Amino acid sequence: MPATATTTGTSVSASDTQVQLTREYVISDPAATVAYADALATLPALGATATVDGKTCKVVQRDCEAVADSVSRVWRGTVVWRWVEEEDAESTFTQIDMNTVVNFVDVYRVGANFPASASSPGNGDIGGTKVDAAGEPVSATVYQQEISVVNIKPDDQRSNIISALGKRNSGSFLGFAADYVLFLGASARKTAPGKYEITYRFLYDGAKHLRQICARDVDGQPLLDTPDANGNATARHVMARQPFPGTDSFAGLGLVV
Repeated sequence: MPATATTTGTSVSASDTQVQLTREYVISDPAATVAYADALATLPALGATATVDGKTCKVVQRDCEAVADSVSRVWRGTVVWRWVEEEDAESTFTQIDMNTVVNFVDVYRVGANFPASASSPGNGDIGGTKVDAAGEPVSATVYQQEISVVNIKPDDQRSNIISALGKRNSGSFLGFAADYVLFLGASARKTAPGKYEITYRFLYDGAKHLRQICARDVDGQPLLDTPDANGNATARHVMARQPFPGTDSFAGLGLVV
C-alpha cells in the first residue's frame, strides 16, 4: 500500500515577530521502501492553508528524513505553518532586477528551426542556412535576460531551492513562455529571527538554452558535405542539444512577484 503520514505532535511558538505552528509526522509503508519525493508528497503542500485555533495558517516549510534503522520504510516529517496575516506581512516585499544582454554562441546554421521538444530535441537536422566553414562554427548573438527576484521568507528555503536548481520553467513564468527561463540559484541572508532575505536568480535565453552541434565521424572530425567547385564544404548534419533538460513550475519557491 502507499506510504501514509500520521501526525505525532503539534507545537506552537510565538515571538515578537511571528507565531508559527509545527507539526511532526511519521510516514511509513511497512511493505516497501519509500523514496524521499514520495515521503514528501504525503505531507501538506507548500502554501496549503488550514484553520487552527480559529486562525487561518499557511504551510511555509516542510521536509522529511528517513529514520535511521528503518531501511527507508519509515520517515519523519516536519511541517511548519505560519499565521497568514503575519506571513503575508513579512513576505510581500519584492524587488525585481533585470539585466538584458547579448551573448555570443557557436552556430552552424542561421534561421534554424526549434525542435518540437526543447527538453528532448532529438537527432533531426535543424535546417536553416549553412554558415560554418568545414565544420568550424561561427559566432552568433543570442538575446538573454538576467533576472533576480528578492523576497522575504521565514526560512532559508534550501530544500526548495535545491529541488529547482538548474531547471527550466515548465509553464508561463515571469511573463515568459515555457522553456525559456533557467533557475541559476539563490542566496539567503538572515536579517532577523524567522526572517530571511532571499535573492533568486534566473536566466532567460532566446534560444530556449538550446545549442547547435554537428554530427561527427568516428575519428571525431565533422561530417561534411561534398565540397563545391571552390573546395568549400559545410557540416552535413546539425542537431540541437539541451544542456538543461529538467523542468520545474517553480511553484515550490513560493515567489511573491
